[in-house]
Amino acid sequence: MKKLLLNIFCTTGLAITVLAVIVALQDWDIHFYSHVFQVLGANAIVHIGLMLIRKLHRSINALNRLADVSYVAIVLIVFGWRFLWFYVTPIWVLILMAAGIYLAVCILEMWRAREEIGAINILLKKRNKKQH
Repeated sequence: MKKLLLNIFCTTGLAITVLAVIVALQDWDIHFYSHVFQVLGANAIVHIGLMLIRKLHRSINALNRLADVSYVAIVLIVFGWRFLWFYVTPIWVLILMAAGIYLAVCILEMWRAREEIGAINILLKKRNKKQH
């Protein structure tokens, strides 16, 4: 649960930062405070859905990624329609934001997995030294 909440808030922070940069560069007039909670809700639904998709554990990695991307796109479209994001932000900007954020999250997951593997390897080496 702690990891899920951390992932939701990290992704939300990243999405809001990217949105703020785009808003500043495009000089758009957006009521930004309401978008914070909309983005938080979208990210919560995305992470919970991705967690459920991963529980199904498909054996082909490409299908996992396709399912992830498809699910994220569906959530973005639903939230964009519900909160009228497409009237403020062009759909291509949302697609680029989502793709960039998804790529950043994938890179962070690989980095975190590498760190965990390194920590496990260190613990195994210590255990092996104690046994000999």
